[in-house]
Amino acid sequence: VDIDDLDTHVYTILTADVPFAINADGELVIASQLDYETATSYSITIEVTDGERSDPYFGAYSIQDSYTITIFNSNEHAPHEITIDNNTIEENSAAETYIGTLSSEDLDAADSHKYLFKHLDGSYSSEEGPFTLVYNEGSDTTDVFLMGEINYEEQSTSTLTVRSDDNTAADGSAIYAGEQLFLEQDINITIVNTNEAPTL
Repeated sequence: VDIDDLDTHVYTILTADVPFAINADGELVIASQLDYETATSYSITIEVTDGERSDPYFGAYSIQDSYTITIFNSNEHAPHEITIDNNTIEENSAAETYIGTLSSEDLDAADSHKYLFKHLDGSYSSEEGPFTLVYNEGSDTTDVFLMGEINYEEQSTSTLTVRSDDNTAADGSAIYAGEQLFLEQDINITIVNTNEAPTL
């Protein structure tokens, strides 16, 4: 704001290495790609100089002010790997035995992930054979539990297709701007043989 309404103004960003520029109309614009994972905000100092009605002795008048520009996150990347921190369980384990906790590798570090099993018919649910997914709202994690019988002699490995949806709240809605992206991946649960009493 300048009380000399005939003045023209020149704007300069004094802060080095920021992804912003000022165009010919004096507008602050984005000069290079912004990435929330690299920087969530920038502090910049801008100088404005009135170029034509300057003081004959002291030259142009100028002022500086500093601003903080906040970068909001958006969902850019689908998860690229699903892991489980333990994938073994002994045969004949009791129902409701905890097996392991799922996690997803995602370049969008702030993402929250929700998980479902994918069935052979293309449908999804939290149950697949004797295995069940249990979501823990407090820690925002999903655990795999055994809820039925397993026997090493019948099957030594169970392959489960897991879907990980990112940017997803507990009610299924998006947490922040951007698409809800997903990955489907097989994980193997190894059934460990145990010494069973002989039967007649």
